[in-house]
Amino acid sequence: MRTSRRMFLGGSAALVAAASLPRSPLAGEGGVLRVGLSNPVIPPTTGDASMGIEGRRFIDQTIYDPLMYYGARPWGDPYKLTPYLATSFTSDTGNRRVWVIELRRGVKFHDGSDFNADSFVWNMGKFFDQNAKQFLAREAADVQGAVPKITGWEKRAPFTIAVETAEPSPFLPYPFGAITMASPARFAEAGSWEAFAHRPSGTGPFKLDSVDFKQGAELSRFAGYWDKNRVPRVEKMIYSPIFEANTRTTALVSGQVDWIEAVAPDTVELIKARGAKLVSNPYPQVWGYALNVKAPSPYADIRVRKAVSLAIDRDGMTKVLNGLSVPATGLYPRDHPWHGNPTFQVKYDPAQARELLAQAGYGPDKRVKTRVLAVAGGSGMMQPPVMNAFVQSNLKDVGIDLEIVITDWAGLWGSRPLGASAAQSQGCDMFNFSLATNDPFRELQEYGSRFFPPVGVNWGYAKSDSVDAIVEKLLASFDADEQNKLYAEFNGAIINEAFSVFVAHDAFPRAFAENVSGYVEGYNGIRVQDPSFITVG
Repeated sequence: MRTSRRMFLGGSAALVAAASLPRSPLAGEGGVLRVGLSNPVIPPTTGDASMGIEGRRFIDQTIYDPLMYYGARPWGDPYKLTPYLATSFTSDTGNRRVWVIELRRGVKFHDGSDFNADSFVWNMGKFFDQNAKQFLAREAADVQGAVPKITGWEKRAPFTIAVETAEPSPFLPYPFGAITMASPARFAEAGSWEAFAHRPSGTGPFKLDSVDFKQGAELSRFAGYWDKNRVPRVEKMIYSPIFEANTRTTALVSGQVDWIEAVAPDTVELIKARGAKLVSNPYPQVWGYALNVKAPSPYADIRVRKAVSLAIDRDGMTKVLNGLSVPATGLYPRDHPWHGNPTFQVKYDPAQARELLAQAGYGPDKRVKTRVLAVAGGSGMMQPPVMNAFVQSNLKDVGIDLEIVITDWAGLWGSRPLGASAAQSQGCDMFNFSLATNDPFRELQEYGSRFFPPVGVNWGYAKSDSVDAIVEKLLASFDADEQNKLYAEFNGAIINEAFSVFVAHDAFPRAFAENVSGYVEGYNGIRVQDPSFITVG
């Protein structure tokens, strides 16, 4: 088999009140880092946390390790993959459906067992073999929905694996590199995934000591971690799910937690006044709306789709969010090489929006009626109540009446692979998304017609001959320079088609107590903030 290494493209019952947060006897001694999460519960701990980027960062990349990381890059640069549990992904030039993966040596699971090709093959059964005892349906659905179709895998050497896909898949390392490895030995000991979840064993820098999924989790340093530079500086880390933003702020300024996620814009001055440190930097993410372009949706008409984009005051949104966002004109910032050169310029122009609506047959006596499926909050969703209300007001001004339909996290993201026509979408023709944009394959699934539900996540049935032609070229190209060129064309094309309404890039605000130090900034997708380097006291 011939191989050639390629360069990769470049106040409810669910809320935890501040007074009830779990405390550790070590708190205050400098050995414990206490984190207030924005999720309403602790994310799943079996290896694919779901529940957004917060689950990825605080579970999958503390208790576990991914095969590849998105390497740190300056804002505006293409995203590069960094080897981690996998030291290389190599495409077989003789059979482009095969990728050969070399695994890192000398890695141990928390239970002392070895990470190697055998444990990798076992985890493939967890994700892809429904007849395997370790098959986990929830994770399998997430992973299979994110990666190109896997048709086979084999161990070729103690630390070498071959993975076969149904068709040539140049982007496999991006989604596949994000999966994590669980310990076969611990699963055999636990006997079930339910039991494993309370005492998991991964390869990450932290071990999970205890968890109550509604109340909190306690992790401790894994002294035997293979990457000695990332052995945690703190002894313990405590998670508390605090869904409501003001409650998180209260927990921070009252000294009950040391770190909070998703800082609310109206709490910024209070946080600063109490001596806490506010940290923000944009990361590969975009907040906005997918549109159902299938008739009889009003968004079957491109003029209505463009009118929605032109009606939104993105600079005004940034002011409402107290500077904690960056106006979005596409999946990527305007100066990003993948943004492309669209002819349709996304901007705030309510007069042009009204003109387009008039051309489409709408006016004062015939307003557009539309519904959006949204959530009240959660990992990576920024501040949806404030943001959706702002958009609702903007749209009303040009003749579009928006009804906001609130569901829970599972309801929102569960409807995405089913499509706008599914009952789970509740008759909505807009879907409020917050998308990580560091996986090119995932973005192709959003807009290529070959990825209509249930095959992919093209929720709104976006279809364009020009977009589809670029998607097919991308799915056949293993040349990095050509991929970069085509991917810029792809993004320009989806902006021209106005399949989605791009509103804001998250500035990713977090706040730390005054005695917390060592946090490392990096515009790198998921490892924006690595708790391994943080110290308290």
